[in-house]
Amino acid sequence: MTESNSRASSTACLILIDHLYSIGHDAEQWLIDAGLAVDWLNRADSWLPLTLLDDVWRVMLEKTGDELLGFHAGLSINGIQNNVLSLLASNCMTVEQALDKVCEYHGVMSSGPLPKMHKGEQSSTFSVEEVNSSQEINCHLTEAMFSIIITMLRQLTRKPLSPISVQIARSNPRHSRELDAHFQCSVKFDCSSSNMTFSKKALAQAIPRADPKFLMSIEQHAKYLLSQRTKTATWTDKVKQALISGVSQRESTIRDIAPRLCVSTRTLQQKLNKEGMSFQKILDAVRKEIAIDYLKDEDVSMIDLALHLGFSEQSAFNHAFKRWTGCTPTDYINLG
Repeated sequence: MTESNSRASSTACLILIDHLYSIGHDAEQWLIDAGLAVDWLNRADSWLPLTLLDDVWRVMLEKTGDELLGFHAGLSINGIQNNVLSLLASNCMTVEQALDKVCEYHGVMSSGPLPKMHKGEQSSTFSVEEVNSSQEINCHLTEAMFSIIITMLRQLTRKPLSPISVQIARSNPRHSRELDAHFQCSVKFDCSSSNMTFSKKALAQAIPRADPKFLMSIEQHAKYLLSQRTKTATWTDKVKQALISGVSQRESTIRDIAPRLCVSTRTLQQKLNKEGMSFQKILDAVRKEIAIDYLKDEDVSMIDLALHLGFSEQSAFNHAFKRWTGCTPTDYINLG
């Protein structure tokens, strides 16, 4: 696993969890029962280790037994959402331009699967490149993406737009006719790659109410966001992100975190030293950030917060909090 691919956007999990909530399942409780961290659920713009992404999807697949879980999750959301990719697509002049923008700026929303457009004279193919995740989960992520894109394009064009072919890189599921009905074509399985092919006519479909001037403005913002996403993450950033998702699992030592970042404890110490940082300083910063956030909630007891942060007793937490902020947790609450 390369350093740039060690994290994934929480969007890939949140689409799934929102779908399960919509059909009456307590997805968050499933994660808690499985011993997985859930702090990121309420954190905007979270980025997760790929191992956690896989674990979340595996828990949901096991609990639901739904062999089309990704597809169903994609179907359950509105194609046109209030995010950068949707704003870009809805202000493009044609379907082809919208798909091009989705490919170009997909990294703003997620690190995978990675979409690409392959242009031909009579048709073009929208394909996805697998990320460092399991093949099963990659297929579910891809099917979610495909179903969302088709729904979005139909809403944008106000036409019953469909691809001329859809190929999926996995074995044929029992209920594959659901995919045929949605895509309005015969979906093929056991393929070497996953893709959708669109005719030249479909790609030329106009998008009413597109605003080219607004598109330019949104695209500038998307370029900025993408530049931030693609910056090489420091080891300090990686450790901080791993700790945020690991603290609630009592994984708050360097021996816990190093394997999640695919390095040895010694190597991680060396990399942090080169950045002028120590593991303990990062752990203190993460604990302080989480503590201050939770202290705003009157329903969270001090002892529960201390245990959540990995302290053996409340007095140890009180001592650490005073070292971080100059006052005790109680004084901090009263001052607030």
